[in-house]
Amino acid sequence: MLWIFFIFILIILIMFIPIPIKINLNYKNSSLNLFLYNFKINFRKREKNKKKYNLDFLKKFDYNADNIKNILNNINFFKYKPKLNITIKLKIGFFDASTTALIYGILNSISSLIYTSLNTIFKINYYKLDIDPDFKNDVINIDLSSIVFVNLAKIIYIIILIKKNIDNINNSKNINFNI
Repeated sequence: MLWIFFIFILIILIMFIPIPIKINLNYKNSSLNLFLYNFKINFRKREKNKKKYNLDFLKKFDYNADNIKNILNNINFFKYKPKLNITIKLKIGFFDASTTALIYGILNSISSLIYTSLNTIFKINYYKLDIDPDFKNDVINIDLSSIVFVNLAKIIYIIILIKKNIDNINNSKNINFNI
C-alpha cells in the first residue's frame, strides 16, 4: 500500500513540475548543428522510400487561413502556455556594405515580429536578439539558444483545448442555414 502511495506522488510530481528543455542551434560555415541538452543531433539525408502513409485523419479538418488564424488566436489567450527563454545571436555580412546595411535594417525590424509570433505560442520570460553586421566579410552565423519550461499537465491541457477548437470549427462548418 505504501508503494502505491509513492508511485502516485511520483506521478503527480512528474505531471506538475516544469521540465526545462534546453535547445541550441548553431549555423556556421554552411553547417547546421542542433544540440538538445548538449547532445548533438545529427541530420542525415533521407533515403527516398516510396512508402505510402495513411493520412485520412488530416482530411477531417479544413486547412484554410481563417481556421488556422482562429486556432492561433485562441492559443494566444490560453492561460497555461509553456514558458520560453530565448537568445538569438546573428552575425551577418556581405562583401557589399550597402547590402549588409539593408539586410541589417530588415532584420532589426523583423525582431518585433519574431517576438510577437513566439508570444502567441509561448509565454516569453526572456527574449534577446543581437544582430551584428560585418561590413567587410561574407559571413552568416546564427546562434540560437533557448530553454522551454513545460510540464506534462500543460501539454495535455493545450492538446485538449486545440482539439476543442478544431471540433468547434468542424461543427460550425456543418451547420446549414435553410430558409
